[in-house]
Amino acid sequence: PAPLDMDGLRAAHRAQCETLGIERTVVVHSIVYGAENAVTIEAIRRLGPDARGIGLVKDGAGPRALDALAEAGIKGIRLNYVHGGVLSWAGAQALAPALAERDMHLQMLVNANKHMSEIAEAVRRFPCPVIFDHIGWPKVAAGPSEPGFQTMTELVREGAAYVKLSGLYRTSTAPWQDTDPLVAALV
Repeated sequence: PAPLDMDGLRAAHRAQCETLGIERTVVVHSIVYGAENAVTIEAIRRLGPDARGIGLVKDGAGPRALDALAEAGIKGIRLNYVHGGVLSWAGAQALAPALAERDMHLQMLVNANKHMSEIAEAVRRFPCPVIFDHIGWPKVAAGPSEPGFQTMTELVREGAAYVKLSGLYRTSTAPWQDTDPLVAALV
């Protein structure tokens, strides 16, 4: 565990990145802070020029708020489609053109097996990139042939979306080998 002060965390993070050969960092804003992005922006600032962030805004966020986030290094906005939050799917769709104008993307937490049929066509038409978190948080036991997961892989194949190969601990238990077919399908 790293020391609990920001400078200690930053030093531990830098050491880990150097050890692993990681050159860039993306700080993802936590819902714990709601739509107040100050802690994420400060983390980006302290991590330096190779750091960017994913922020969180409420429905109806205006151009000034988005400009300020973009200026601070925020490259995407989060939407939690699984649990809800301060940004709704309708709000994200309304913000999408403004995100595109600022070279930002939408990062979504979904359950591929539950939500893809509802959102796939809209994602295909999105004016900004869409990135699904945590391999689409699928139903692992259903495997890569599950229809929602298949739709998500089609969106990736078509270039309509990206998927983060992360968060396997959210969908499975160690050693996470049951997720290998899902990750392979996305790769």
